[in-house]
Amino acid sequence: MQKYHKKCLITDAEDLISLKKFPKTELVKSKSSGLVFTRKIPTEKELSDHYNNYSRSGTISEITIKRYHDLLDQFESYRTNNKILEVGCGGGAFLVEAKKRGWNVYGTEYTKEASEIPRKKGVTMNHGKLNPDNYPTKDFDIIVSIEVIEHINNPLEEASNIYSLLRSGGLFYVTTPNFNAIERYYLGEEYKVIGYPEHLIYFTPKTLNLLLQTVGFKKINILTSGINISSFKSEIKRKSEGRQGGVKNSDFELRENIERNSLLILIKNVINKVLNLTRLGNAMKGYFIKP
Repeated sequence: MQKYHKKCLITDAEDLISLKKFPKTELVKSKSSGLVFTRKIPTEKELSDHYNNYSRSGTISEITIKRYHDLLDQFESYRTNNKILEVGCGGGAFLVEAKKRGWNVYGTEYTKEASEIPRKKGVTMNHGKLNPDNYPTKDFDIIVSIEVIEHINNPLEEASNIYSLLRSGGLFYVTTPNFNAIERYYLGEEYKVIGYPEHLIYFTPKTLNLLLQTVGFKKINILTSGINISSFKSEIKRKSEGRQGGVKNSDFELRENIERNSLLILIKNVINKVLNLTRLGNAMKGYFIKP
């Protein structure tokens, strides 16, 4: 039997309104928190079927590895107990790079089969929902959640568990799509981030901060950046041709070209500053500390 949310996932208020601009997706918004999420609650079978077919074997580019080390550089000032946990670590690529730098690395994945991939790379793994009982000591310096929190139905429980596993002064780093992105305003329901049961919650800087402050975190910073050029190209072509058009994804090629050109890097940085100031960037990066 299909189940549906009746209350806000942060405030528990019965104040949900349907988003009329997104009729196919059954999105609702809480009037008390502003949080947008899918009204429908996926079954365990839906989730298992979806994530058992999830690809975790893709090649990690040199650019991505460089970004991992840029992030690990930021984490160095928090290294006290030498322990880092990634929630939903996929193939474990980030934790492998952290391990090379001497971190004791831990990860989670939703299914047992998926957790075997990072385990074979030397990552200490647990599968299923994040469970503090799986960790005898709750003293992580860093907990990372990269493009994961939008996949879950229990954000308050997840945030509370993360909070409990960090040491005092520890850092929670989270990334998730920004529902207030300029791309979403233009594409509407065609915004590729929207999709059930892949994504269940759609955060903005305001609602992400509300969720984490509710469980006790203190915000250090929330950044919004990036724009998906190929999505705009595809939608423009679709509208101009009156059909479901498509273009070759050029974002990776553009990303590589930017990395090789100092002028393009400068232009990208300026654009990202504007996207951050206006809160219209495609991606959010949040830094939160446990007091």
